[in-house]
Amino acid sequence: TANCGQASAIQEGLRLSSGEIICLLDADDEFYSAKIQSVVDTFRAASGLGAVYNSYLTVDATGRPFGPPFVWERAGKRVRQYALFWSAGGVPTSCISFRRDVASQLRIPHEFRICADTYILAALPHLTEIGWVKSPLTAYRLHGTNAFSSLDSTARKVLLQQNWRTIHAALLN
Repeated sequence: TANCGQASAIQEGLRLSSGEIICLLDADDEFYSAKIQSVVDTFRAASGLGAVYNSYLTVDATGRPFGPPFVWERAGKRVRQYALFWSAGGVPTSCISFRRDVASQLRIPHEFRICADTYILAALPHLTEIGWVKSPLTAYRLHGTNAFSSLDSTARKVLLQQNWRTIHAALLN
């Protein structure tokens, strides 16, 4: 089948999935062995959570970590409040998990061929409470051919502006 982009792939994955908890994973990233159990435990500990974000390590093409772990220091009991003001930027797709009932409310516009996580991160605080796991549970791979990171700075700026226009239109309707 033709590559219809990240939004379409996520929507199709949601349609085909059957679990109560959904953990997104981009093709070039990797979950650490504690990921699933940590996410499940976080949901169990707070029944009102509809989504959970987790910290990550940035790794190169070979899987070797570089730089410090991304840990959102302002997270805690107020994740949703910070996320509403876009303080949760930088949480990649592979660090987002949510309950099926929350997933059923996500309608990711097809324009998000890449950076669908931008839309998800903007929408989730409007839909549910969000938890945070401070332990790095995901290897976020940067290898030079990532769809977003391989764009030049002008193309990135244009894409982000288009994404924000789409987000505003979708969330305000």
